[in-house]
Amino acid sequence: MVGVTVNTFSGKEFRPVVITTEMIGHYLGEYVITNKKVSHGAPGVGASRSSLYVPLKWFMMSRFSYAFQNYDATRHVRSSVREKDISHKHAREVAVSIKGLSIEKARDYLHEVINKKRAVAFRRYKNQVGHRSDPGMMSGRYPQKTAKEFIKVLDNLESNAEYKGMDLDRLKIVNATVHKGVIVKRFIPRAMGRATPKNNVLTHVELVAQEI
Repeated sequence: MVGVTVNTFSGKEFRPVVITTEMIGHYLGEYVITNKKVSHGAPGVGASRSSLYVPLKWFMMSRFSYAFQNYDATRHVRSSVREKDISHKHAREVAVSIKGLSIEKARDYLHEVINKKRAVAFRRYKNQVGHRSDPGMMSGRYPQKTAKEFIKVLDNLESNAEYKGMDLDRLKIVNATVHKGVIVKRFIPRAMGRATPKNNVLTHVELVAQEI
């Protein structure tokens, strides 16, 4: 389909759109310009319509940058997951827990978290969080959903390192970053015509490993 020209309906007429590799995974309607340039015959004519050409934003395939600075492709390997439906608070605590570990040790640790054999220490978001019996730990939880997503990122990180020919046994996670993503806004209908907001914050996760 790449390179093929498709006529896409813009709401009033069909317009040709050439399919490129950046458009894979998007709707064709995102690439149709719906606004036209309005030409006025004289000043003051058609003042209610803007004469400026306002192009539609071209939503190309998202290119996210990494928070890690001084990235060296010969020494570092990185992986990320974007806009995941996991708690950004849990993700932050898991990221702190696995930073400095090797990929294998981090994966084993997260599997034990999923099986509720080891807890994740909650250092920042610890209000009303129960204590755990793990040595040297105060507040902690077992964020199973978040741990499963982190394992996927670790698997991707390992695959990237293997593709680059790195020694997997010498890799250590030197950076684990979590960001808030898009806020999905929803509402819960309530009695008497009211509505309660129900927002869901998506999460970005970035991991960078280095050969030590």
